Amino acid sequence: MRFHCCSDQQHLLLVEQWCARDADEWWAPKADGGWSYLGGPAPLVGLVDDFVERLGTESFDELH
Repeated sequence: MRFHCCSDQQHLLLVEQWCARDADEWWAPKADGGWSYLGGPAPLVGLVDDFVERLGTESFDELH
């Protein structure tokens, strides 16, 4: 997961997750670089509250 700045003036970020196509092609990114949009733009505090607490849970796997 990464937080990507999309607005310098308003300090808004996007949340993206690296997505592999399948277990045999984990190294082969999609045409867009393998990053999949999850949320935002929003301030960092709101994104952390929404996404970081889901890491390692089934609800995180269901995001994409």
